[in-house]
Amino acid sequence: MLQFNVLGFPVSVHWFFWLVCFLLSGGLSMKSMDQWPQVIGGMAAIFFSILVHELGHALAARRYGARAAIFFHSLGGLTHYQGGQFNRKRNIVVSLAGPAAGFLLAALCLFLANFIDLRTNSIFAGMIQVGVFINIFWTVLNLMPVLPLDGGQVLRDALGPQRAKLTCTIGAIGGGLVALLALMNGMIIAAVFFGFLAYQNWKGAANLQGGTVRQ
Repeated sequence: MLQFNVLGFPVSVHWFFWLVCFLLSGGLSMKSMDQWPQVIGGMAAIFFSILVHELGHALAARRYGARAAIFFHSLGGLTHYQGGQFNRKRNIVVSLAGPAAGFLLAALCLFLANFIDLRTNSIFAGMIQVGVFINIFWTVLNLMPVLPLDGGQVLRDALGPQRAKLTCTIGAIGGGLVALLALMNGMIIAAVFFGFLAYQNWKGAANLQGGTVRQ
């Protein structure tokens, strides 16, 4: 497992993360060695985009006195934080800080695109193209009101612990709708991902029986 520090935050990267990045960057569909730069650029863009997203969460958590650490796993990134002074409003700020960082990175990628010929099969062209896609499209999906996505966590804290079952119910319906739309548009990975989240939210709602969950 790769481990290092960024801005004082410990970062751990599981080896399986790189395999998923390789697959998502078109590693298996390469027809020639000339496509390697584009695949490497895609992998770099995925890694850097997730890192920036998680740093947004970590910096916001640090602002409230917490100690944060970032972990890269097969499905993306996760920021753990301990300590600090938090309430529902501050939890929402931390949840939104990641998507905000992603949108800022998307704006930077769009700006850099003016100076790079995206038609070339270069590492930088691949990074810019994937960077724009991830930090706009996937950030929007991440804001869907489906747990454990950031949008779902914002909904959870906005509704409060007494409405935990409602949060999961909305997540199940929302996740199911996104999965259906993704499937209709041939986006199999997104459909499977949101279908799984919809099931998890539905199961959470069924298990709660009107109860509450810890914030």
